[in-house]
Amino acid sequence: YALYAHALKATDPAAKIQAVEALAAGNPESEYLPQLNETLFVAYRQANQNDKAVALGEKMLAGGKAGEDVLLVMLDSYARAKDAAKVEQTAAAMVALMKTKAAPAGVDAAAWEKKKTTVTGIGLHVLGVTYSNASKFGQADKTLREALPLLDNDQMKAEALFHLGLANYKMGAGAKDGSKLILEALKFNQQCAAIKSPFQTQANTNIRAIRTQYRIK
Repeated sequence: YALYAHALKATDPAAKIQAVEALAAGNPESEYLPQLNETLFVAYRQANQNDKAVALGEKMLAGGKAGEDVLLVMLDSYARAKDAAKVEQTAAAMVALMKTKAAPAGVDAAAWEKKKTTVTGIGLHVLGVTYSNASKFGQADKTLREALPLLDNDQMKAEALFHLGLANYKMGAGAKDGSKLILEALKFNQQCAAIKSPFQTQANTNIRAIRTQYRIK
């Protein structure tokens, strides 16, 4: 318990790490260790021991004990590693968590709702883009439509709109009567083109191509 209390009170990441690792070495079955996982994860990140942070995050994910802050870090780690399968798995876990998690004790209700909206939006956005990149266009369309009203970042909105345009175009082009989907694709590309982003030029190209191909004025 002394090591547990010290790990919580210490302000220096190295001191936190030393206390938790000493507890793990002395008593691997300690009831206090699971309670210190997030504390240790943050300390590893602060100490630039990212390999240890990722390894601990993997363990927490496997045990279903990763909170939203850990999931956000792991999502970024997997995205940087271009591991689409783990990105999809982690984003889905994050969305599921945030849809059911109650406000933590002592956290302001308004602040929690804002965080819940932001994190859910990020999870849905990443999940939808991953679906789109994997040509799972039906899932991409559903997920990104859900994400869109939750996004307050223009660059993320532009990316979501671009992939919504792509998903609807692909579904419409492959359907017997896909005219509604093609019009949706045009609309999403127009909304994307209205935002200054790396997707703007391609969205404008898509608009011209759709208008020409389907003779839309």
